[in-house]
Amino acid sequence: MSFIENARFPEDLSVFARGGMEFRTNIIENDGGFEQRNRNWTQTRSIYSIDAGAVTKQPDGALSFVNLQNFFNACQGKFYGFRFKDFNDYTASTTTGRLGQGVGTGKMTYQLTKRYFVSGFNFYRDIYKPVSATLKVYKNTVLQTLTTHYTIDYTTGVVSFISTNTKNLSGITTGGSTATITTSLAHGYTNGQIIYISGVSGNTAINNKYFTVYNATEFTFDIIVSNSIASVLATISLFPQPTDVLTAEFEFDIPCRFDIDTLNAGFTTSGLIELDNITIVELRMKSYA
Repeated sequence: MSFIENARFPEDLSVFARGGMEFRTNIIENDGGFEQRNRNWTQTRSIYSIDAGAVTKQPDGALSFVNLQNFFNACQGKFYGFRFKDFNDYTASTTTGRLGQGVGTGKMTYQLTKRYFVSGFNFYRDIYKPVSATLKVYKNTVLQTLTTHYTIDYTTGVVSFISTNTKNLSGITTGGSTATITTSLAHGYTNGQIIYISGVSGNTAINNKYFTVYNATEFTFDIIVSNSIASVLATISLFPQPTDVLTAEFEFDIPCRFDIDTLNAGFTTSGLIELDNITIVELRMKSYA
């Protein structure tokens, strides 16, 4: 997708934007007035309108227009996406900021989300463009340290945790649909934990896959596998578990584009700049985690 990552729509104009998140719902109503509602989108899409008068109402309207014109032409109309700050909704606190849906899955990566809730009902909005250096990640309310506990991709909003318990796999004994894993050192894993096995050469049955630990002893534990596998050398890693609560606080932008290919503008007889309203729409993005 064509996107100018370091370009944010001029804030002196986005502060005047009207709009917000859009849902897409179909309603089927029968003759009795009863209805069935179908949600077409799992994620929202925002749409904004910039009042043309906002440009000339600035203290320096001409300068605002020049900045807008430069930005529009650099984006080549609808072609390039950019960051947009929605002044009505651009922050998440530890009450609303989540990694995924706020609980560990045993996996390494989590999409940043913002939680909107009322009376036990929740909607999790995927956040793809966190603002650099604003992110704070918490595991079980304990502040995590960047590069020590996790990394962040500010272009996708994906947080990747660093393993808290890494051990070398030294041997595997297979038997039917199970395998006994042996580690070179006491592993410290417990029954029910989810571990990740990687670094296996030529063995897709277990390489880069997650497994639940059971029958754990000091140096061994069992996993369920669907194929017989040979003894290999590999790495076992431990990431946030379903017992872990994952929250975050951050600022974020919305990935957007212009919904126009022409910036229709001109001067009035009184010398003021006049232009049509500007529509900006959110770019649909996929979850990266």
